[in-house]
Amino acid sequence: MPKVVEPRQALLFEALAYSADSIDVAYNVMLELANLVGESPQNLTRQVQIQLLNNAWSMVDALHNMRQILQALEFTAPRAVQFLVKHESATLLRNAMDHLKDQAKNLAMKKKAEPPLIGALSYNYIPNDASSWAVMASFPTSYTVSR
Repeated sequence: MPKVVEPRQALLFEALAYSADSIDVAYNVMLELANLVGESPQNLTRQVQIQLLNNAWSMVDALHNMRQILQALEFTAPRAVQFLVKHESATLLRNAMDHLKDQAKNLAMKKKAEPPLIGALSYNYIPNDASSWAVMASFPTSYTVSR
């Protein structure tokens, strides 16, 4: 790493770090909420459902931002390229939501059953084993977060 980073790069690196940190925070909030609900469906209130989906969408948005930043930095290292390819669905999801007003009529007329527009979220709760849980966020294009 050079001793001096040009201001544009410094700003992009800061944004990249923030996006990665925001994914970590959203992920951990989802874990806490899933543990709060546990085996008690009555704990899965509408507020908790919305918080889970909001955090999933925050992760999608942050992944999209990270892809944009890596492209702006013109990173071509194999791991950067792999990241761009692996998380392309985050950009597709984000763009679909950003252009919802333009697509609403077409989406409403679809005959094939699809997940709810804002997505559907499910997870498996396994008590006393924090290392084996999974969250499945089903958006119009599926995306999985697991540990």
